[in-house]
Amino acid sequence: MQPMKRNCVGLPWSLEHRLSGYALAASAAGVGVIALAQPTEARIVYTPAHVECSDLLKRPWDGWLKAHPVC
Repeated sequence: MQPMKRNCVGLPWSLEHRLSGYALAASAAGVGVIALAQPTEARIVYTPAHVECSDLLKRPWDGWLKAHPVC
């Protein structure tokens, strides 16, 4: 079964003009937001931990660990 073919229909000039104006305003607003964005800072927070895998496997939920190994 082939998809139905549709005819192209042009938009009325007034609607096309409004859509073009909207697209232009939306793009200008997006560029303005990007231009005014403040630079951000980030830092890595690291907490060292020493965990033995053999200790983890002795827990009551070790059935889950056997299916989803962490080490």
